[in-house]
Amino acid sequence: MILGIDVSTSITGFAVVGEDQIVYYDSVDLRKEKDTFAKAITVKKKLMDVLLEFSISHIYIEHPFTFFNSGGSSAKTMAK
Repeated sequence: MILGIDVSTSITGFAVVGEDQIVYYDSVDLRKEKDTFAKAITVKKKLMDVLLEFSISHIYIEHPFTFFNSGGSSAKTMAK
């Protein structure tokens, strides 16, 4: 199975794909976390839950710095 992760400083998404279909998806809302370390701990907890539930063979993380446009992520957000 493949785990895909869409990392953001506000909401990070997770999806598990097996046999050409999504078998699980969820996200963690990080807007309530006060600092970067709290955000990292929250993401780690969700990641560990997913890794314990599914037999993951590959992990893909969204490539950073893919766009700069109105309504998109800012350089400051992407650098975090």
